[in-house]
Amino acid sequence: MNILEILPEELIIMITTYLNFQKREIFKGRLINKAYKKLIDLPISIYGYPDLNKMSFFALSLEYHSYLEEKRLLHMEANRNFNIFYKKMLLEYGWI
Repeated sequence: MNILEILPEELIIMITTYLNFQKREIFKGRLINKAYKKLIDLPISIYGYPDLNKMSFFALSLEYHSYLEEKRLLHMEANRNFNIFYKKMLLEYGWI
């Protein structure tokens, strides 16, 4: 018998909230068993917090990781553009 089968849902939700989203622990936890998968796929809402309206723990972590990836790609593109314009400027003024 899996330990998640005997724990109450409130305790499983509490454990899930403390998982590390950055290290993708929630994705690994989703593979544990069907009951846990079903629980973290249930939609939740927090009054006064519009981004959590009818969103599951899994969808929240997925959105977080897609945000981080988008941020990383924007940072890489900004660095690339900076290097291109910096080299052009140096060449234009004859500094290199």
